[in-house]
Amino acid sequence: MGRSRCLVVILAAWSLAALPAAAQQQPPPGHYLAAIDQYRASNLEGAVSELKAALEATPDDPVLLGWLGFIYMKQSKPDEAIPVLESAVSKRQDMPEAYNNLGNAYLAKGRIKDAADAYEKAISLRPTGGTRYNLGNLYLRQNRVADAIKEYTAAAELIPDDPNIQNNLGYAYYLRSDWEQSAAAYSKALALSPQDSVLYLNLGIVLTRQGDLDKAIEALEKATALDASNYVAQLALGEAYVAKGATELAIPQLQAAAELKPAEFAPHQNLSVLYARQGDYERAVEESNRALEAKPGDLYGVNNLGWILFTQGKLDEARVQFEKAVSLNENFAVAHSNLAVVYQKLGQGELSAAQWREVERINPKSVTAAVSLGNILLTTGKYADAAAEYEKALKVDAANVHALNGLGLVAEKTGKFDEAIGYYRRVVTADPKFAIGYNNMGVAYEKKGNLVRAKSCYKKALDLDPTYKDAASNLARFSRPVQK
Repeated sequence: MGRSRCLVVILAAWSLAALPAAAQQQPPPGHYLAAIDQYRASNLEGAVSELKAALEATPDDPVLLGWLGFIYMKQSKPDEAIPVLESAVSKRQDMPEAYNNLGNAYLAKGRIKDAADAYEKAISLRPTGGTRYNLGNLYLRQNRVADAIKEYTAAAELIPDDPNIQNNLGYAYYLRSDWEQSAAAYSKALALSPQDSVLYLNLGIVLTRQGDLDKAIEALEKATALDASNYVAQLALGEAYVAKGATELAIPQLQAAAELKPAEFAPHQNLSVLYARQGDYERAVEESNRALEAKPGDLYGVNNLGWILFTQGKLDEARVQFEKAVSLNENFAVAHSNLAVVYQKLGQGELSAAQWREVERINPKSVTAAVSLGNILLTTGKYADAAAEYEKALKVDAANVHALNGLGLVAEKTGKFDEAIGYYRRVVTADPKFAIGYNNMGVAYEKKGNLVRAKSCYKKALDLDPTYKDAASNLARFSRPVQK
């Protein structure tokens, strides 16, 4: 009843393009060359001042305008960059770098179509890896995954040594659930940047999805070794250990994630499930409450707490949580199922039946709901309704032993012993180790007066399950002395 979560991290870098210092039709030296020197010295304010000074002399120079727009974008000032770059490309239409940077500025302001147009214009002038990478990022933002993959692939051919391109290509393949291609792209990125913890994290998550847990754990352990402060890596490694069944390794890993971000839901939720599986219900409830403190009213968290309380035998407290879960989402079938079981345990058959009907409303093909509702109707003497539920289950699963057994009980309760025996035979044919089927067949034979076969059935049931008290009691009757 617990839920785990995994995140993929994408390196959201955008490529800016500086105009070449040796471009044709260069502006006059002096302030222009001084601006380039300031830029190379990482003094962006100084570069802006020199460019503005140069523009006072030649205010319509497209190269100076292009450089000023580029510096503004380096300063993360798209509002200042856009008019300058628009002016640059209006005066000179053969500067792909200016179009690329204008695309970045538009994108920063949410002008998606304008950004795409600017990138495409830049590519039409001179296809560069940086601009194709930027266009790929834009397409990914629009959920145009196939187009993004096309642009990233082209960018990688132009810039084969850029790990960011391979990383984002890996993420695009991840979105298509193409684990093999995604893992291949992340592996290429790691070959280019072998000390990047985020790349190991992304590779580990993909390998987890691919089902290659050993390699996933290896990658995630590398990620956490390179950066122990990465919460997502710690969480992903803990969840990989859970998937591997390595509970003793998963618990300290999830604890490490919880220490990094105590207010996060996922590590506490997962820890609560693991502690409950170990039978440490006190700590399970503690972690479940911490999860709900982090995310009050979380549907899965509330249901999980109810499951832990139910496992402890605290039925009323569990009922409260399951009732809360179904109030949070009336279409959450798991919570309705759990609430139905609790009501049944509390002896509230009608309420239990109502919850199983809710499960059937949500999932009309739920065999569990049909059989469980049939069992309740059977105990209340509503034999025709019970039979209808069992038949409903058999339409989905023709060999379901519980539905067949239920129909046998309905026939037996209505005095149709031969029909009941027929159903029980189908039960033990479907599952030869189903002791209940043999015991119930024995009861039907006994009621019919065939004591030899009844005794044989009881003995078979007890052979299959020596702890089966009903079968033992039934067989014992045949060894009692006859009263005179």
